[in-house]
Amino acid sequence: MENKKLALVSHELAEKLKEAGYDWWCSDCYDKHKRPMPTNDVTLNHLFAPSQELAKQWFLKKHRLYIEVTMWGDGIGITVMIKRIGKRESDEGTPVYPAGTVNGNFDFDQYDRALELGLLEAHKLIKK
Repeated sequence: MENKKLALVSHELAEKLKEAGYDWWCSDCYDKHKRPMPTNDVTLNHLFAPSQELAKQWFLKKHRLYIEVTMWGDGIGITVMIKRIGKRESDEGTPVYPAGTVNGNFDFDQYDRALELGLLEAHKLIKK
């Protein structure tokens, strides 16, 4: 089985997360040339670069936004939905925000693109 490292958020999203108050420690960061590198004592003041999965957890824990990435059909595309957690079914259900789709034959890079899209859309929701 291939040991694939978790995909990091893009530099653009890392900047948006910082503006939104992201403060969870990350094992990676971006240098001044927008290149990812390991976080250490020297790089602590660089821009944190969380994995997409860690950023997904941050949106859930801090902003109650659940990002769902689902393959549809026979792997012909992925749909991304964002659900705001906290309302009960009797309170008109959980609000759902479609974040978009990524078409093409399924592969892990496609999943990473879809999750990045969902993370960017979740950021827009917390800025409202």
